[in-house]
Amino acid sequence: MRSDASLLAKIAFVGAWLGVLAGAWLIGGITDWLPELLGPSSSLWLPAYATLTTLGVASVVLSVFTLKRLSLDERKWALGGFIGGALVIMMVGLLIWVIMPIISGLGKI
Repeated sequence: MRSDASLLAKIAFVGAWLGVLAGAWLIGGITDWLPELLGPSSSLWLPAYATLTTLGVASVVLSVFTLKRLSLDERKWALGGFIGGALVIMMVGLLIWVIMPIISGLGKI
Protein backbone atom coordinates (compact mmCIF):
# COMPACT_ATOMS: atom_id res chain seq x y z
CA MET A 1 0.00 0.00 0.00
CA ARG A 2 2.81 2.38 0.81
CA SER A 3 4.31 2.20 -2.70
CA ASP A 4 0.91 3.05 -4.26
CA ALA A 5 0.54 6.07 -2.01
CA SER A 6 4.03 7.25 -2.86
CA LEU A 7 3.42 6.81 -6.59
CA LEU A 8 0.09 8.65 -6.41
CA ALA A 9 1.70 11.48 -4.47
CA LYS A 10 4.48 11.75 -7.06
CA ILE A 11 1.94 11.77 -9.88
CA ALA A 12 0.03 14.55 -8.10
CA PHE A 13 3.26 16.51 -7.60
CA VAL A 14 4.45 16.22 -11.20
CA GLY A 15 0.99 16.83 -12.66
CA ALA A 16 0.42 19.90 -10.55
CA TRP A 17 3.71 21.52 -11.44
CA LEU A 18 3.27 20.71 -15.14
CA GLY A 19 -0.07 22.51 -14.82
CA VAL A 20 1.68 25.48 -13.22
CA LEU A 21 4.15 25.59 -16.11
CA ALA A 22 1.35 25.33 -18.69
CA GLY A 23 -0.56 28.14 -16.97
CA ALA A 24 2.57 30.29 -16.86
CA TRP A 25 3.06 29.63 -20.56
CA LEU A 26 -0.53 30.74 -21.26
CA ILE A 27 -0.03 33.94 -19.26
CA GLY A 28 3.33 34.52 -20.98
CA GLY A 29 1.72 34.04 -24.38
CA ILE A 30 -1.05 36.51 -23.58
CA THR A 31 1.37 39.15 -22.32
CA ASP A 32 3.80 38.62 -25.25
CA TRP A 33 6.63 37.41 -23.00
CA LEU A 34 6.60 34.00 -24.68
CA PRO A 35 5.41 32.76 -28.08
CA GLU A 36 1.63 32.93 -28.15
CA LEU A 37 0.07 29.53 -27.59
CA LEU A 38 -3.55 30.59 -27.92
CA GLY A 39 -4.69 33.83 -29.52
CA PRO A 40 -7.34 35.96 -27.80
CA SER A 41 -9.91 34.94 -30.43
CA SER A 42 -9.01 31.24 -30.40
CA SER A 43 -11.73 28.67 -29.75
CA LEU A 44 -9.28 26.54 -27.75
CA TRP A 45 -9.54 28.60 -24.54
CA LEU A 46 -12.36 26.55 -23.03
CA PRO A 47 -10.57 23.20 -23.52
CA ALA A 48 -7.35 24.74 -22.13
CA TYR A 49 -9.18 26.04 -19.04
CA ALA A 50 -10.99 22.74 -18.56
CA THR A 51 -7.78 20.71 -18.89
CA LEU A 52 -5.79 22.89 -16.48
CA THR A 53 -8.62 23.00 -13.94
CA THR A 54 -9.05 19.22 -14.10
CA LEU A 55 -5.30 18.77 -13.62
CA GLY A 56 -5.31 21.08 -10.60
CA VAL A 57 -8.34 19.47 -8.97
CA ALA A 58 -7.00 15.95 -9.60
CA SER A 59 -3.65 16.88 -8.05
CA VAL A 60 -5.31 18.34 -4.96
CA VAL A 61 -7.59 15.30 -4.55
CA LEU A 62 -4.74 12.79 -5.05
CA SER A 63 -2.59 14.69 -2.57
CA VAL A 64 -5.31 14.81 0.08
CA PHE A 65 -6.11 11.11 -0.23
CA THR A 66 -2.48 9.98 -0.13
CA LEU A 67 -1.27 12.33 2.62
CA LYS A 68 -2.46 10.11 5.48
CA ARG A 69 -0.81 6.98 4.07
CA LEU A 70 2.66 8.48 3.57
CA SER A 71 5.65 8.48 5.82
CA LEU A 72 7.04 11.77 7.03
CA ASP A 73 9.71 11.86 4.31
CA GLU A 74 7.22 11.16 1.50
CA ARG A 75 4.71 13.83 2.57
CA LYS A 76 6.68 16.54 0.74
CA TRP A 77 5.48 15.04 -2.55
CA ALA A 78 1.83 15.17 -1.52
CA LEU A 79 2.18 18.68 -0.08
CA GLY A 80 3.90 19.83 -3.27
CA GLY A 81 1.07 18.34 -5.32
CA PHE A 82 -1.50 20.06 -3.12
CA ILE A 83 0.24 23.45 -3.38
CA GLY A 84 0.81 23.06 -7.12
CA GLY A 85 -2.80 22.02 -7.72
CA ALA A 86 -4.06 25.01 -5.75
CA LEU A 87 -1.79 27.28 -7.80
CA VAL A 88 -3.16 25.82 -11.04
CA ILE A 89 -6.74 26.44 -9.90
CA MET A 90 -5.89 30.01 -8.84
CA MET A 91 -4.04 30.64 -12.12
CA VAL A 92 -7.01 29.50 -14.20
CA GLY A 93 -9.26 31.76 -12.14
CA LEU A 94 -6.84 34.62 -12.72
CA LEU A 95 -6.89 33.94 -16.46
CA ILE A 96 -10.69 33.76 -16.63
CA TRP A 97 -11.71 36.65 -14.39
CA VAL A 98 -8.84 39.13 -14.61
CA ILE A 99 -6.60 38.80 -17.64
CA MET A 100 -9.09 37.86 -20.37
CA PRO A 101 -11.55 40.71 -19.56
CA ILE A 102 -8.63 43.16 -19.59
CA ILE A 103 -7.48 41.89 -22.99
CA SER A 104 -10.99 41.94 -24.44
CA GLY A 105 -11.47 45.46 -23.02
CA LEU A 106 -8.27 46.64 -24.64
CA GLY A 107 -9.38 45.18 -27.97
CA LYS A 108 -12.54 47.34 -27.94
CA ILE A 109 -10.64 50.61 -27.54
